[in-house]
Amino acid sequence: MNPTIYNFAFKDLTISKKEVVKNLHGGTEDDSQQFYVDLLGQEFLRLNDYSGIQGGYIETGNIAFDHKNKTVRVNSNEFKVGNIVFNELKHSDKIIVFTCTAGKPLCDYAKAEYKTDVLKGFLIESLANVVVETAMDRIQDQLRKTYQKQNLMVSNRFSPGYCSWNVAEQHQLFELLPRNFCGVTLTESALMQPIKSISGFIGVGKDIKFHQYKCKFCTQKECLYKRKPGSVKISI
Repeated sequence: MNPTIYNFAFKDLTISKKEVVKNLHGGTEDDSQQFYVDLLGQEFLRLNDYSGIQGGYIETGNIAFDHKNKTVRVNSNEFKVGNIVFNELKHSDKIIVFTCTAGKPLCDYAKAEYKTDVLKGFLIESLANVVVETAMDRIQDQLRKTYQKQNLMVSNRFSPGYCSWNVAEQHQLFELLPRNFCGVTLTESALMQPIKSISGFIGVGKDIKFHQYKCKFCTQKECLYKRKPGSVKISI
């Protein structure tokens, strides 16, 4: 139950400017991409020494699964995770409870830029999304390497608010973590602060599977990543 914490510098995440812009375009490329890449280049220079990115987790084997009600008990807290998440975690021997954040300074910077330059604010906010996901990818990669030595697999990560898992259960999830863990807190409505933060569960076990493509978990009918290539464009 001892927490593990990672700190990252922006430059160490080796994020690709083209990949950030490609995500904005729904995974496609078009003629306007270089314009946004050039704008992001300025921000990459500004953020080169930024080190407010942090993530961490606790590991617990005190878990139980209710197959009838599709719930997961972690320590003394019960989570109604829904059918999709339950089926992915039900073979777990351990649960990783995690949170990760792009950091308050980066989130505040994006918010401030929105007030004077909407496009710039939007790009910085989009970059912050990539920052937090990339940082958590790094943590998960390390988890995978550690557990592989024990012949164990790690699942995809699952968060409240997705796959029919009620976002309100963030409060129960954060009860499992130390207070103010990695500088992330919750509002009464279960919104994480800093806003560009993520949290959730990762399953660990011999019979756990990891899926490279995560769209199979998504219940959203309208999603820009599911649309046909070229159907999403950002106008200059």
